[in-house]
Amino acid sequence: MTGFSTTLNHFTELKGQPRALHILNQYLTRPIPPLLIFAGPDGTGKYSAAEVFVRTLFCDTRSACGQCIPCRKMLKGEHPDYIRFPADRVKIGDRKKPEDFTIRWLITSRLSYRPHEAEMRFVLFPDASAIQDEAETALLKTLEEPPEHTRFIFLVSDLQLLKPTVISRGVIVPFQLLPRESIRELSPGIDESTLDLLGGSLENQSIITSTLFNDLRARVKGIHSRLDLVELEKWLIDQEKGAEKAADKQTEPFGGMRLWELATLAWIHELAQEPEANRRKLDALFSFKERLHNEMPGYQPYSTSLLFAALIQAEGA
Repeated sequence: MTGFSTTLNHFTELKGQPRALHILNQYLTRPIPPLLIFAGPDGTGKYSAAEVFVRTLFCDTRSACGQCIPCRKMLKGEHPDYIRFPADRVKIGDRKKPEDFTIRWLITSRLSYRPHEAEMRFVLFPDASAIQDEAETALLKTLEEPPEHTRFIFLVSDLQLLKPTVISRGVIVPFQLLPRESIRELSPGIDESTLDLLGGSLENQSIITSTLFNDLRARVKGIHSRLDLVELEKWLIDQEKGAEKAADKQTEPFGGMRLWELATLAWIHELAQEPEANRRKLDALFSFKERLHNEMPGYQPYSTSLLFAALIQAEGA
């Protein structure tokens, strides 16, 4: 799974999502449809809501008490009737010996049997858009005639990432960007200017509170000359290279596109305090953002060099 998530103890802790909360509360006491689609921006509570929803239904007291055996198994990630797929691409799997967490593995070795302990089995896809075409086709057949003892939960950041045939078989549980009050409540100790950078989502919370990002913001604030810009460019490139080398070790909080995306966000936020005085620099940063996700090989370094050339020119104007 990507983005930020936290463990909820109860539905009452799901902040800023009244519509989703109302729908899920209804399904605690009425028949659950074969497919629930949690749709909305990343970092707004979809994953946490899905976990506490299933835990509440498994709980001996239907309260997600955290003390009963089903709750303890859920909290440890050991409940046999809760199948949580990884957020990676979901493949259909080999016909004869399908690998774990492929659709054929799910159908042949899980859905064919009744749940082990609970009345209902739940299957969660943290990123339903990652289900590949052939796997999706196979899964659609299951959704057309779902096993009476299994329910599916799809998480997706945008409904447009799912095919209409999938959407037509599910009930949508809508999630929205979090209001500022909820962001503040869920991010104790974060200053107001940093709350602005979260943009209604907790997806980047761990990043923008990291030492590395705070260092980045301090460097942006400290730009007073062309030499400062040159040093910042070198520092960003060094950070990007360091993140690439450490990718397998997962020691860096962010790198690549996310590094540049958040760097420009912090920079724009700082310059926007005096928009007229920083007009040329802001124009350069917005132009860079428009080019940022161009996938042409070698384009990123070229685009970065254009950005800093424009910023250096604006600094000397």
